[in-house]
Amino acid sequence: MKKIGLTGGIGSGKSYISKAFAQLGVPVFDSDEVAKSLMIQDRLLQQEIVNLLGKESYSDGELQRDWIASKIFSNPELRAQLASLVHPRVYEAFDLWVKEQSTPYVIFESAILLEGGKASLFDSIWVVEAPMSLRLSRLQARGLSKETAMQRINSQWTDEQRRKYADVVWNNDEVSDIMLKVYDINSELT
Repeated sequence: MKKIGLTGGIGSGKSYISKAFAQLGVPVFDSDEVAKSLMIQDRLLQQEIVNLLGKESYSDGELQRDWIASKIFSNPELRAQLASLVHPRVYEAFDLWVKEQSTPYVIFESAILLEGGKASLFDSIWVVEAPMSLRLSRLQARGLSKETAMQRINSQWTDEQRRKYADVVWNNDEVSDIMLKVYDINSELT
């Protein structure tokens, strides 16, 4: 079974592409959702997060995502420390998940797959790109201010940095025929 790493900057449209593959029956591991789930359910991880960021990380047992984001996106060192707590658990969950799959390939979706130095775990790296103006409008539609959106974009690798690792580059500009490319690649891999 091939393992595909799907990555791209925030607002590039990774989820759109992964959902298209999921509709064709391809198992997709959403690393962001798994990370959130682990941060809510894993008691040891919760305590490590509180030790790192403070008790404000949780309120009445609820993960305070916006508060955490405000702390880590303005502090690269803190962001790296949080990643060092969460990411190993995400990759453990991925390994267990892969063992349950029986398809020719699976997709691991992660915005920061390459920043974490995990490219070698995958048979192929797919990078999703979109024009900056489109990324900003997508993030603002999610309720982020332009300043917050730019802060998050600038906290990640650039398209040029990701492209160095790419086996496939997806141009998700709302003009390119993404669905045709999804069908073609799925046919090749199955």
